[in-house]
Amino acid sequence: KINPRNIEAILRQHASVSEVVVMGRRDPDQPEHGEYVVAYLQRKPGIAEASQEELSEWCRARMDRWWIPRVFHWCDTFPRTDLGKIRRASVPFTE
Repeated sequence: KINPRNIEAILRQHASVSEVVVMGRRDPDQPEHGEYVVAYLQRKPGIAEASQEELSEWCRARMDRWWIPRVFHWCDTFPRTDLGKIRRASVPFTE
């Protein structure tokens, strides 16, 4: 089992990342493995977005291989509750 909050905490340490939401997505190609990890990222103002390759390499140096997101999506904003918390269930999934 993977705890998304642990992966989020590590990804927040990247120089480009201000906020992150990590989710599991069903893997139709490998149903025996269940899900794969997807990260939705917001960049820090004034900092360029890191590439998929750069983020994967950065994660390889800091995480167990099964924690590394297969896909990284950059988002302009995240849906939020009235209290300002990220509405995780409303983060759009795009591939």
